[in-house]
Amino acid sequence: MNRIAALVAGVLLGLVASAGAARGQETTAQASEYVSTGSAEDPARDAAPVRNGDDDLAHRHAEEWTRREPGNADAWLALGIVLHDLERYNDAADAYGRALRIDPKRSHVWVNLGIAYDKLTQPEQAIAAYRSALRLDLGVAVAWYNLGNTLRGINQHQKAVSAYRQALRIEPEHANAWNNLGLAYASLKQYPDAIAAYQQALRIEPKFSRAWAGLALAQDAAGQHAEMIASYRKLRSLDAVLSDMIFDTLIDPQ
Repeated sequence: MNRIAALVAGVLLGLVASAGAARGQETTAQASEYVSTGSAEDPARDAAPVRNGDDDLAHRHAEEWTRREPGNADAWLALGIVLHDLERYNDAADAYGRALRIDPKRSHVWVNLGIAYDKLTQPEQAIAAYRSALRLDLGVAVAWYNLGNTLRGINQHQKAVSAYRQALRIEPEHANAWNNLGLAYASLKQYPDAIAAYQQALRIEPKFSRAWAGLALAQDAAGQHAEMIASYRKLRSLDAVLSDMIFDTLIDPQ
């Protein structure tokens, strides 16, 4: 049962950013799907992720726990995390729902339910879950960050800006939040604000290639050609593939 206890303890620590694929785009407003840092943060753990055939064992242990203690919210939470690892997101959402029926005041479980809905491409349900987490605790930065990502994914960019700003009030050194705030501002064509957000991300993580790409795009849209070239050169030194795509779409648009 130590493994399951570690899974439960781990989720209390918050969530770890998942990196999205990065590539070029035709316009700055289309940047989000290419230079975003992920739609949602995934569950963190004290223990190493289950691998090498241990997924089924962890699943059996978690199910055994729920059968033995069906009224224990921790048991259902642990089962949800294991099912998430197995990419069984519908089942994970059901398990988190069982945990919340037992104890609806656990903000971190609402966040994990939101993640499951994001994985299922059910943004309205994800938004509702993140908001439920925030009703319980406005200080959960990951709920604000994931809410911002989900809102941006359905083109509610102004609301996404507000959510990212709330996340950054709580965790001002969250580089991914600054990067995605830049994407939201760029989608709103607020390029000076986008540039400032990307620069904050790069202050925190100077080798953040997607932030350099976003910065180059925003500088180009703002007519800052010399600055865009400098950002492109820095990106080139960090990520040749991404910089080639930026070249193809901005510097040599054919």
